Amino acid sequence: MPVTRAIPSREKWVSFMREALERERVEMALSSSVLETVAAPEDLVREFGDSFLQDSNSVLFGGRLLNDAMARGTRDLQREFHDLGAEFAYPLAPLLNELRVQSGLILLVADSLNVVEEKFGTSIDASMRRRWAEARELYVEGCGKAAEMLFPEALEWLVKAEERFPTDFTIQFELGWVFLYGVSQDDSVVDFARAEEHLKRAVRYGKGAVRRRPEMAVPTAEALLHLSLACFLQAAPEEAGRERVAEARDLAVEAQETNPKLSQAYYHQAKYCTRLGENQAASKALEMAIRYDRRFALTADADEDLALVQDQVLAVIGRIRDEQRQKADASLAKLERLKRFRADLAELRERSRKLETDVSRAVLAGTSSPIDHVIYPGRKTELREKFDAEAHSAQRAFEKMTKLLERSERSLEEAEQLVRRARNSAGSGAFFAFQDSQPLAEEATTPLKRVDGNLADAVVLAEAAESRLPVMERLMPGLMAERAANRRTHAQWQLVQAVRRGLRTMPKFAVGGALVALLGRIVYFFATSEFHDFDVRILVVRALPLIPLGAGVGALLALLWSFKSLAGRAVSGLASKVGNGLLRR
Repeated sequence: MPVTRAIPSREKWVSFMREALERERVEMALSSSVLETVAAPEDLVREFGDSFLQDSNSVLFGGRLLNDAMARGTRDLQREFHDLGAEFAYPLAPLLNELRVQSGLILLVADSLNVVEEKFGTSIDASMRRRWAEARELYVEGCGKAAEMLFPEALEWLVKAEERFPTDFTIQFELGWVFLYGVSQDDSVVDFARAEEHLKRAVRYGKGAVRRRPEMAVPTAEALLHLSLACFLQAAPEEAGRERVAEARDLAVEAQETNPKLSQAYYHQAKYCTRLGENQAASKALEMAIRYDRRFALTADADEDLALVQDQVLAVIGRIRDEQRQKADASLAKLERLKRFRADLAELRERSRKLETDVSRAVLAGTSSPIDHVIYPGRKTELREKFDAEAHSAQRAFEKMTKLLERSERSLEEAEQLVRRARNSAGSGAFFAFQDSQPLAEEATTPLKRVDGNLADAVVLAEAAESRLPVMERLMPGLMAERAANRRTHAQWQLVQAVRRGLRTMPKFAVGGALVALLGRIVYFFATSEFHDFDVRILVVRALPLIPLGAGVGALLALLWSFKSLAGRAVSGLASKVGNGLLRR
């Protein structure tokens, strides 16, 4: 059954609650003007999911949304009723009590009853402790019965709890809640006067507790709000009822002062002010309610309590939408630099490709004259080492630049995706759309900041790499000359080393050659049977001239062996030059 946020008369309150409770949810229809100015269907799907009924253009407020809102609040004495915002509707009050019990929140509140030291210190007797524990048990049982919508039984337990400790805020608050919203399909314990009585006590005790426990301000403000509703429901339609309406308005204002986050208090103040003819105050209060919870804007135009200020309602919504449009436009305008970053990235990529070619060409030219790893006297490597250092610096700068450009590309893609979502969100031109686009636009600034920093660093690295290229080119002639000088020095050193090796090994080879010659002559002496014709003296005479000859041959072989490696390198170098010449042709 579609309903509005209008407060029914005291005579219709019970039937209104009972009719809406049948489905345990409240369906609120949205007007065509709301769909144009406040939220388009796609905005409502994003906001409410499947709780938005597109066929009937209405929103379902029920257990799921209430449960989500309860989960957002902290599970402590505060109970965070203000987190519900526009999701709270009067017929859902019994269901809200059930959720508090199911979530364990009532137990946490009840446990506060046992902390007697916080109220009376440690000097308390055992009987007070026993009464305190009994009050806790009775309070929990009463809340449990209220959650089961057994309101007469709930009152029995809560009244017993009140008898144990009549000055406890939570007990008085629950009693006022039950007398105000205690309607089920079978029973009704609604009594506005008794609800007012208990809620006034709860407010009194809550204000007293705030002095020592500031967190009590939140439930106290909630008690003030429900107290204002109880007063308003007792207002007579004639002129005499204005005093109760004014009292309800003052209580709503006090609730705002106690807890400025309580958007429901602002919304009810707008209702009360409208009844009193205070249109300007109603307009301001409604604007504050919508600013704290924008969902009030969805049903404000259909609220019969605000019918006399409909022009102001539409003006407030239009003003807030225009304000959000300006904020969305400003947020999206900050993202215009995205196009510039994309152009800068393309320019740096082209610069990176050219830099890669230039650095590779310079390094390749320099590698034709590598450092000879053989250590020899007179070798010079100053220019070689300086060239290699410059080449290494250029390559490192290029590699870092490449990584920064890759990071910039990823960040740009992330920002572009967020910008597209922000623009699509603002596409419907409604209040919700403009407001939803702002966080996306703000979120897009984070990757853009990374892009800005990465591109700036990439430019610095590109300049560093480019500055190395002229240095490498200037070093190239000296590098070649140094290499040629080193080759000459190396050849001279190799020649000296070969001669030294030859001189060191020549005595051994000479002795070996002499012995080989002598042994050869002896073998020949016996092989040709000269020993039959000559004696040994003749052998000695003929062998002696061969000894110097053998020694000379050994010395010559020593020199050839010493120059063997030198000759091999010369042949290898000659073959390399010939091969390079053929390749050039």
